[in-house]
This record gives sequence, C-alpha cells and structure tokens, in this order.
Amino acid sequence: MLHCIPTLLGGGAERQLTYLAAGLCDRGWAVDVAVMERGPNAARLDIPGVTIHELDTTSPYHPMLLPRLRAIVHRVRPDIMQTWMPQMDVLGTLVGFASDTPVVVSERASQRSYAPGAKTGLRGWLGTRASAVIANSESGAMYWRSAGLPADCCFVIGNALPVGEMSVMAADLSAYGIGPATPLVLCVARLSPEKNLTGLLEAFSRVDADTGTKLLICGEGPDRDLLERQIRSLGLEGRVSMPGFVEPLWGAFRRADVFMSLSLYEGTPNALLEAVACECPAVLSSIPEHRALLDDDAAFFSSGDDPASAARVLSFALLDETERRRRAARAHGMIPRLSAAAMAAEYDRVYRHLLEDRSRA
Repeated sequence: MLHCIPTLLGGGAERQLTYLAAGLCDRGWAVDVAVMERGPNAARLDIPGVTIHELDTTSPYHPMLLPRLRAIVHRVRPDIMQTWMPQMDVLGTLVGFASDTPVVVSERASQRSYAPGAKTGLRGWLGTRASAVIANSESGAMYWRSAGLPADCCFVIGNALPVGEMSVMAADLSAYGIGPATPLVLCVARLSPEKNLTGLLEAFSRVDADTGTKLLICGEGPDRDLLERQIRSLGLEGRVSMPGFVEPLWGAFRRADVFMSLSLYEGTPNALLEAVACECPAVLSSIPEHRALLDDDAAFFSSGDDPASAARVLSFALLDETERRRRAARAHGMIPRLSAAAMAAEYDRVYRHLLEDRSRA
C-alpha cells in the first residue's frame, strides 16, 4: 500500500493517515508513505511495517516531483495507491495511471472547498477516472457523484478517534497564562482562510475582558502572520495564545470551557469530533458540516460571518455552565466513535474489493 500526501504536518488529514497506516499494518499490509515534507505526525509512523519516502522538495511546483514519485512507485510496486489532498490527488493519479496501479482518491472536504478553475477541473477529471474515491463525509461523496463518479466507486468512511489515547486528564496550560480557574475558549484548526479565524478573533474581542477569559488557538498554517497582526490590532495580547501544533490535545479539550469553530466549510471536522468525545461544549458556525453532526440541543450555533452574533452566543455559553454541560453530554451521545482499528477494517474491505475486481477483469 502506497499513500501519497504532501506533508506530515499537524493537520487532520495527516493525523487520520497515521491512524490508518497503523491499523493497516495490524491487518497485514506493508505501508509506504510518499511525502514532500515531514512534520509532527511523522513520529507516529515510526512503527514496524511503515516506510516513509521523502520526495526531497517542499515546493509543490518542483519539476522533479512527478519523476521522483514515479521512481518510488517503480521501486515499491504497490498493489494499490491512495492519494491525500488535491496536489497529490493530481500527481498520484497521473503516476498511478502511467504505472497501471489502482488509485484511490481521498476526499477530506466538500464541494464548497474547491474554487472553479483549471486545478479543480483537472483534479475532478482525474478523480472520476480513479478506481475509487473514499470520502470522510456524505457531503464529500455527493461532490464526486455530482462530478460523474459512478456510485459503486464512491465510498464513505468516517474519521477515526484515538479512543485509547483520550483518557488524559486536564492539561497544565500555565505556560500560556491559563490557570486552573481561567475561563478558556479552545480552537484547534489549521491557520488558513476556510477556518475563519479572523472572524473568531473579532468575535472573541467582543467578549467582556473583565471575565478573564483566554483564547487558545492550536495549529499552524499560512495565516499565522495575518492573525498575529489582528491580535495586536484588536488589543488581544495577553488574552490570546497561538502555541502552534500541540501534542497531545486531549487534556486541553477536557480543560476548556468551550471549543469554538467558526469555519466557513469543512469535511468531517476532526477537532469537533475530538472535542465532543472529550465532552467539551461546542460553539459552532451554522454550516451543513457541523449541522450534520450536532443539533441545536447538542451545541451552540451562530452565523460564522457575524462576529457580534458569535460573541453573544459565546458569552451565553461561557456564563451558563449548566446548559453548556447539558449540551456537551447530549453531543457526546450523538457522535459515533470509530476506532482506528474499525476505520482500517473499512478501508481494508474497500481495497480488497478493488483488487478482486481487478483480478477478475
């Protein structure tokens, strides 16, 4: 099995790949991972049965990316390839087609994630000719069905939760000026435009500073400089911390008074699943991907593009501990907790189905 992914940084797709790789090894697969850049999640793949191949470039436009990936495929000779993220969906399918290797495309988002254009069009054209697409949400699967992918080539497998790791007690966050009694809002997200962190900061700036509430934003991404400038312009220094990638996060989820996400769109939001599994109350943008998981009795919803409204909802959640704990308990009962082993079993079933069909062809 060869997985192709741009990086092993701190994103949700990268984390899900590490869960899947470990689960596939337990099921007897030899797993290879082709990657442009290592990162915090690379350490999770330092296990027997997994081999990481570096493409020796961090530039997505490097002219040697395609031949280097092709050389890895020629050397490894995988029975099947799986691509992750749009760049590798394009490169991986091209190499897979050229080497007559079955390709599975991962869909981690939904239609609203992709702006019209040549890159989106090329990915769509290649994806509908892959052996299969595996989406982590029904909205992602609908995107590919509407693009013309045959229904029997489109599968939905939810994200895994690391159930065995999530019993960690509350974290010590004193390094960020957060004491045991400090009201805490936690956001875990890639620092990129679709997560609407500028809107979240604007909403948080309207929460009464006299409450002593702190905001902790965990994650990395291209918008860090923009967000740091916004923090200064809003006068939020001392109230907001952005420590980057934090591992593990379970203690922070259990410590936080509220998990907040004002994303403009999602696939299946990993951070929300993890927050709910840790019984952390959630304040969320009212987008279909959030609504598909939780209802109004299980979370607090607000318009993601109205900071004043989001601030009112957040303030209400922070003030009413009984209500937020009630909703968190209901949310905890609504979210299916798919273990890494169960997720790997589902992927294994799809892979073997594709290989059996190929052997009969």
